[in-house]
Amino acid sequence: MANDEARGIGSLENGLAILRLLRDEPGPIALGDLSDKCGMAPSKLHRYCISLVRAGFAVQEGRGSYRYADGSSAQASAKAIALDIIRERLPQFVKEVGHTTFISEWQDAGPKILHVEESDEPISVRPKQAGHLAAFSSSTGKMFLSRLPEEKMLAFIAKEQKRLRALGHAPRALATLRTNFLNRLDSLQRSPLAFTDGDHIKGISSMTGMVDSGGQAPPLAVTVFGISETFTTQPESKGAKALLRFVHDNAQRIRARIK
Repeated sequence: MANDEARGIGSLENGLAILRLLRDEPGPIALGDLSDKCGMAPSKLHRYCISLVRAGFAVQEGRGSYRYADGSSAQASAKAIALDIIRERLPQFVKEVGHTTFISEWQDAGPKILHVEESDEPISVRPKQAGHLAAFSSSTGKMFLSRLPEEKMLAFIAKEQKRLRALGHAPRALATLRTNFLNRLDSLQRSPLAFTDGDHIKGISSMTGMVDSGGQAPPLAVTVFGISETFTTQPESKGAKALLRFVHDNAQRIRARIK
């Protein structure tokens, strides 16, 4: 027994050591630099970082960089509880709507997928979990961005447009993207769901609802998506009503669990 207690759990100790390194960094650190500091292979380190992000203790910045999550450990714990509550009921919800569904959170670089539940349908689409979703054109991005305080929203738009310009996007097209989003902002803020109907990715439609627990935990988005030919994006559709019930019921469960 004494030997077992002395041995401990190596993987947990590794994760905590990585978390301490992130905490001591003044800002985001590239995976390669973090690998040099902790003496762990980048491929193995990446898995630890992903787990820390999912648990709310770290944030992915851009591609291949990570930073310590702002806020208290209590907030990270609340997010983990909220994620577990939603994830527990997601398989049954996917059976009800018949489409692949994912849970995401808002990060500094945009929406980040945390968990995907695939549909059992013969033909389904699965999103990539690497990177961040488009903030202006995806239903997930529109939902999160429209809920940010105005100052933070405008600051993010400016930062994102600068990033897209650096990637070679035409300034005129970016200006149009910004104008179109701001023109729809009022309707986005008034609607409990955000939709895309093949305008983000051709042939793919989606709808997103927000699980907002009133500050008890960070807000999480639930996005249902599928092939446009078999996907209805009408607000009064059966799927849209099911999504509204799902996000509302889970918000209530989170409030009841976290007090």
